[in-house]
Amino acid sequence: MVYITDLSKRSRIKITGQGTEEFLQSICSNDLKALKQGFGLKAAFLDRFGKVLAVSSIYKVDDWALLESDLLCHAKLLKYLSERSEFAKCKVEDIKDAYKLFSVIGFQDGFMDLKLEKNQIIQKQLGPGIALIAKNCFLSRLDFFIPTEYSDGFPEFLYRKEGAEQVNTEEYEKFRIEQGIPEFGKDYDESYIVLELGLDGLINYEKGCYTGQEVVARMKAYSGQIARKIVKLSFSPESLVGREDKLFKDGKEAGIITSIGQGLCLATVKKDFFEGGTELQSSKGVLKVL
Repeated sequence: MVYITDLSKRSRIKITGQGTEEFLQSICSNDLKALKQGFGLKAAFLDRFGKVLAVSSIYKVDDWALLESDLLCHAKLLKYLSERSEFAKCKVEDIKDAYKLFSVIGFQDGFMDLKLEKNQIIQKQLGPGIALIAKNCFLSRLDFFIPTEYSDGFPEFLYRKEGAEQVNTEEYEKFRIEQGIPEFGKDYDESYIVLELGLDGLINYEKGCYTGQEVVARMKAYSGQIARKIVKLSFSPESLVGREDKLFKDGKEAGIITSIGQGLCLATVKKDFFEGGTELQSSKGVLKVL
């Protein structure tokens, strides 16, 4: 089945101006200079201690950049970017009100006759407006950024054209957890360093200096040893496992559950317990690290 969900509460930020690429290159963890026009990449924004301020999909769209991120990091990320853009030749703009975000999951190649490559973004006429359509950089999600004034009825349009059923936030959460993608404010906060998120492809270790790089490089030099990590675990769907349940191994506290799906969850697990196959115990059942 193909499903559509309204993710318009998520963060959407636009950066324009001739200094956009240099600006983002100096403050994010991935290499924008190697990114082709019309494509996106995963990146993290860090403070000088290597702690995570936000994790974003960054797309190059013509002469500007689109950042798509979690809801609860929006205000701080917008403030962080706006303050630093004063010293760069670019402008930072909150476009949450300008574009609605609808995401399609369960789609196949050729959906709506689209032929997008991995992480690609295009502009396409949909009805009276020009939409941005992107393959999300983190999840198997097709994102439609629809101008707000033309967004009414878009889910119904996709249902008529492609049979896309609307799903609620709870169903989308199951999908996110199944894909193993942590969310800011639910699974981690600003106390986490980027390596603790358990996300691949966020960091380019060859690029030049960026905020937080020294800490990241030092961690890599020590073989990436970290005190904790966000992992996905499986459990019996009949178990009454809940968010914020503590996890144990041989009587030792091993971690805490942060997001719950259908027989799967995300949890922050301590160093000695996050290897795949490790079995952990909660007060309500046994879980296995995947």
